[in-house]
Amino acid sequence: MRLALAQLVRALHGAILLFVLLAPLLARSVTVLILHVGLLLALLMHWVTSQHYCVLSLLESKLRGIDYEDDFLNAVLKPLFGFGVSNRLAYAVTLGLLVVSVARI
Repeated sequence: MRLALAQLVRALHGAILLFVLLAPLLARSVTVLILHVGLLLALLMHWVTSQHYCVLSLLESKLRGIDYEDDFLNAVLKPLFGFGVSNRLAYAVTLGLLVVSVARI
């Protein structure tokens, strides 16, 4: 049961990540871009208020019984780029995508 829940959390995390990365580049609707801006603002607020931890990563790591550093994003980024996600990288990419969405609105 825990593994199934962890898989569900990972799928949700993946869907959110795809939306965050692709919406500012592919969206043709202002409504989607406004939703993207709202999500990114909420995401930034969440990171700041939770000491830079992602609730989905924490939940998945608890369900899988692994360290937080072995979470979804690090599992994706380390094999591709040789490094995991850092707070600076996460904030920089998020702010960059926020700027793109605002500019497109």
